[in-house]
Amino acid sequence: MGKKNMRKKNKSILAKKQAKSIAAESIRNLFSEARKSFEISPQLSDRNVNSARRIAMKAGIRIPSVYRRQFCRYCYAYLLPGKNCRVRTNKKTISYFCTRCRRYNRISYKGGREKIRERQTKSKII
Repeated sequence: MGKKNMRKKNKSILAKKQAKSIAAESIRNLFSEARKSFEISPQLSDRNVNSARRIAMKAGIRIPSVYRRQFCRYCYAYLLPGKNCRVRTNKKTISYFCTRCRRYNRISYKGGREKIRERQTKSKII
């Protein structure tokens, strides 16, 4: 490979990394906007989630698990416990019940109920 090809390759790698970091930042912003706008318009929150999903797919990155739990994986509705979803903890799972599509989102968990409750209280503070 010549020097020109190496330079082009390095530039493209840097551009991809920069695009991924911009995409991750916009995903964070969209989820914070979804949280703020849920009381006013749940449809706007759902649209923000859909936009965040599209950005993640286009950039080729995964949505962080913190945000992945905030929307229904079947109908892509933004979930806010107590408003449009129910959260239940079992021995090793967390179950989110979406009241819109009436389906369960289950997440297996290590450590049992105590650790689940600790993390839920920490996420409510944030």
